[in-house]
Amino acid sequence: MNNLLISFNDLEVIAKSVKYKKIFIVTGKESFYKTGADRIIEKIIPKKKIVFFNDFTVNPQIKEILNGVNLFKSEKCDLIIAIGGGSVIDTAKLINVISAQDFSIKDFDICSFNVKNKGIPLVAIPTTSGTGSEATQFATFYINNNKHSVDHQFVLPSYVILHSPLTHSISKFTTAITALDTLCQSIESYWSINSNTNSLKFARKSIELGLNVIESVVNFPNNKNRNIMMQAAHFSGKAINISRTTLCHAISYPITSHYNIPHGHAVSLTIGKVLEYNDNITEHDCNDKRGVDFVKKKIDDINKMFKCNSTKDTKIKIEKIMNNINVTYDLKKLNIKNIDLIADECLKSNRANNNPRTINKKELLLILKN
Repeated sequence: MNNLLISFNDLEVIAKSVKYKKIFIVTGKESFYKTGADRIIEKIIPKKKIVFFNDFTVNPQIKEILNGVNLFKSEKCDLIIAIGGGSVIDTAKLINVISAQDFSIKDFDICSFNVKNKGIPLVAIPTTSGTGSEATQFATFYINNNKHSVDHQFVLPSYVILHSPLTHSISKFTTAITALDTLCQSIESYWSINSNTNSLKFARKSIELGLNVIESVVNFPNNKNRNIMMQAAHFSGKAINISRTTLCHAISYPITSHYNIPHGHAVSLTIGKVLEYNDNITEHDCNDKRGVDFVKKKIDDINKMFKCNSTKDTKIKIEKIMNNINVTYDLKKLNIKNIDLIADECLKSNRANNNPRTINKKELLLILKN
């Protein structure tokens, strides 16, 4: 499946190529206007031709997604545009792919949901530099605090517009945690058991770009470092689209769903400790068919990218970066108490199975306690 980078200048051409009567635009409740995306879009598409959908939460629930599907189907739109952060883009991807399948909404069952049909063209326009959702073929939603994903090539957006001025209005904290999400995704992709030559190339590029600007883009933002971070985020999306994420993401989901810790922050809480854990891999607990030496080499590569001589030094450097951008890695300060629940839910996640070193509950609790 193609995932083509285009510009806003190309958007009108694409819209006209589908001979649109209506365009379905998925946005955040406020970000569409704060970022200035509304002013850009109104110059390209007449307002009377647009159907807006923004009636969903930060961690979209399946009922909210299905409400969007109903609206989309009733309006008979010809093109979907997603303008926002990861949740916005995931919501648009889900509305598009669910709408294309041959079942009624009343019969929708996530447990037996099979993607058979491709949806209409979808243009993804991120307004944060973090999730890389515009470059992935999976999308996340929640049912009663439990995270679910749809993963299929037909979920991948058809087109992507990377326009860093859209990130200028986001807060310092959001800039920080989305940048951390980029960094964590790329690190996890690099050590994932599903990595290949392409994913390693994308992950390395993302880490190198992100490390160069992560502190400056938070503390001294300008268009240059925001553009570099947006590129880093896009490369991280391309990396995890191949490799998928691993243990840190599996830990993050229950932290987000039960404690409302934003995704990028939740993922970053354990990245240093999991790096050390993976470095202590043995033949007994190696989960990568390529072997212990291969995993050790990738951990060593990560240390070198951080310009560190050991995983301990890399962990300390990650913690220093988090301190410098004012993001805590202390679970106690975040009032996260029920680590037993987090461990149980983490071990049920498929993402944990992508980690190069297997883990049991006892070892996981040690990571969380520390």
